[in-house]
Amino acid sequence: MKKKAFITLLIIISLMLTVFAPIGNAQAAYIVQQLASVSGGLNHTIALRNNGTVMVWGSNQQLQLGLGRSVAERLTPTQIQGFSAVSVAAGHAFSTALTSDGRVHVWGFDKIESPTAVQGISGVAAIAAGQNDVIALREDGTVWQWAADGGTPERVAGLDSVATIAAGGLHFLALKHNGSIWAWGSNSHGQLGIGSTSNQSVPVRVDQIGAAVYISAGFYHSLAITEEGNVFAWGENRHGELGSDASDNSLTPQAVPRLSDVTQVSAGWGSSMALTADGRLYTWGRGELGQLGRGDSPSFVAAPTVVNLPDGSRPVFIDSGVQHNFYLNASGDLSTWGQNNAGQLGTNRKIDLDAPQHSWGNIISALPAYTTDAFNGASAWAKEELSELHSLRMTPLYFWADYATNMSRAELTFMTVRFYEQIRNRNVRINQATTPRFMDIQGHMFEEHILKAYQLDFVSGFSATEFNPNGNLTRQQAAVIISNFVTSILNTEVPETNIRIDMFSDAIDIRPWAAPSVSYVVENGIMQGSNNNFNPNGLLTREQTLLMIYRILVKFDWLP
Repeated sequence: MKKKAFITLLIIISLMLTVFAPIGNAQAAYIVQQLASVSGGLNHTIALRNNGTVMVWGSNQQLQLGLGRSVAERLTPTQIQGFSAVSVAAGHAFSTALTSDGRVHVWGFDKIESPTAVQGISGVAAIAAGQNDVIALREDGTVWQWAADGGTPERVAGLDSVATIAAGGLHFLALKHNGSIWAWGSNSHGQLGIGSTSNQSVPVRVDQIGAAVYISAGFYHSLAITEEGNVFAWGENRHGELGSDASDNSLTPQAVPRLSDVTQVSAGWGSSMALTADGRLYTWGRGELGQLGRGDSPSFVAAPTVVNLPDGSRPVFIDSGVQHNFYLNASGDLSTWGQNNAGQLGTNRKIDLDAPQHSWGNIISALPAYTTDAFNGASAWAKEELSELHSLRMTPLYFWADYATNMSRAELTFMTVRFYEQIRNRNVRINQATTPRFMDIQGHMFEEHILKAYQLDFVSGFSATEFNPNGNLTRQQAAVIISNFVTSILNTEVPETNIRIDMFSDAIDIRPWAAPSVSYVVENGIMQGSNNNFNPNGLLTREQTLLMIYRILVKFDWLP
């Protein structure tokens, strides 16, 4: 289904929408950021109702509510008449919305009274708003940027295959399908995470974080979630917004302690939030206006602290304004807290709140995750099975748009461990006493999974100190890893037989250590030969490997 038709359909069936949630124990894996159904600016808020109509409240001094010059403010949600959207974003003194036809609309800055279509850009999949600028992610994976008060959209140089975007005050982030984060714009407090405070006019890669699956940009700091569900932070730390006891700014990403299994993060002006897979909400950083939601108003709190939620309410979506925060539950009820000087909390009062309070309902509780084309670059013969895996959130984010690349030893190791943990519904623990000393995996993004796979006897090293994680995977090497993975789940062993390899004319090229595994995968229809050959030293692409894993999941009824 085409993206535009798909988004239009979402409006019609929005009452049936559910959250895209992580599966099994892979708590943060496969999360792609959702289209925003509520967003906060400096002193206003914008949200979508279940029928797609746009609601606004707070200050209208800069026309940011889109209600015309006669309206100074609204203390409760008010509908913008004759306008509907599929996603919204609030800048400091402006608002922007994405409509079902892939067009972006902007209003505010004391110049634009009502939603006005931006010329020069179409086919947009997602939007984000900073202090003055809008950035847009097009369906082709490119990113575009312009001044919200009437600028012309221009493509951001050097960015393609982008999966999601985020806008801070004057800095911007993009997350590519391969899990890499790219940053540009103002860098006065190290908010770009590139090891310096130099501003960047073109995106620069953020290192020292591994594969990310979620990003958020605050006013002077940034947050990200890794595949493992861990949170990293960088930039200003004057208010403890990085979640560490140190008060110094950090010019590179640093792990936030005391957090795990995180699925969403949100950064405001000096405050941070995180939502875990089991529904716990954590806040830290600046709090003098009640924005931490703790029931008090400390100047700052450096350590992530659980927020006591009213009536057992469980958030499914979190986001931050500049100094006010909110969450949505699965029923579409909005709870807000923090600064309320202009009525931006929607509570019909102008009193700051230091704890979450229900302010309004009937908001779209969770729009589906947005993506650029997840199958761009995949072969036509592979798309049906890849689509099935994608619908189950089983295609790793960093494979998207790059299926033709040869599978590496580390990548298949990662996938087998992840599937093993999901199928067995348990997290594998690493026994440090038996951990091998592979010197070439230290700091590798899949180091933990390689160690787990070694303990599960899925893999072995080339030597006591070498694993060769980025080496291309041969077909016979893959047969060994796959057969060990399958038999481990079945609590059996690979039979010591080579009966099936005699059928191949190149059987002599199959190494003795691989022969039983090759026989096993062929016998079970997991791998096949071609033209009477098995081609044991041939390489496997990512899409070929995913299809092989799909056959396994179907054969043994392991699909969720």
